Amino acid sequence: MDNLIISYGSINGTSLFLEDQNLILVSAETLDLYPSTTLVVNTGISLYFTDKYSGILTNRQIQAENKILLPMAGLVYRGICKNISITMTNFSPNPYRIKAGITKVATVQLVGKLRITKNIILEQHDSNWL
Repeated sequence: MDNLIISYGSINGTSLFLEDQNLILVSAETLDLYPSTTLVVNTGISLYFTDKYSGILTNRQIQAENKILLPMAGLVYRGICKNISITMTNFSPNPYRIKAGITKVATVQLVGKLRITKNIILEQHDSNWL
């Protein structure tokens, strides 16, 4: 199996991880998202896709079920993406707590010209890469 290397920089080192074939972005800050409000959540990471792949930003299923949505879902990232932030809106009547280093705020589904059958490797760079 071939390897797909994804390079990234992270402020706190815990804002990105793999879940199956998807990249998961984690908040780098603690925030309260109140009902009927929209916030921009900082992840503290930058990504560089080292192959001919891009990523489609999508909502986390558990957040979508609780009416916490990304209005920009479906945005395609290509090449290098610096200092990724996620816009989230709370359509629920309940406040939603976003915790630094814990709350998964978005999924980046990898896409390319072929189906992904590669072993994905995350390659971390220091924060100066941001």
